[in-house]
Amino acid sequence: MASTVINVANPIATPTSAQLCQIADNIASSIFTSCLNGAQYLDVYDAIADLAAAIRCLAQSGITVNNGTASSVGSVNVRNAYALGANATIPTSINTSAV
Repeated sequence: MASTVINVANPIATPTSAQLCQIADNIASSIFTSCLNGAQYLDVYDAIADLAAAIRCLAQSGITVNNGTASSVGSVNVRNAYALGANATIPTSINTSAV
């Protein structure tokens, strides 16, 4: 089964497991690309807090029973830089900056 990009509204109420995963990927890929290209300079504490939010999205996704069941998360609201919507992509490979 191939991955499919999920267009996630921002903010989103009662996100599904798959939507939480897409949000986490949006955050992580945006920070990674911006740092790699020097296109965006985030305060280190903001970046850590954003990555922590992505990890929490993944944790809540894992707790959710399946992709069709809404999580118990009431609302997710991210910075516009992470609200990629239809511009989100599925990576063909995932690397760290040291590769």
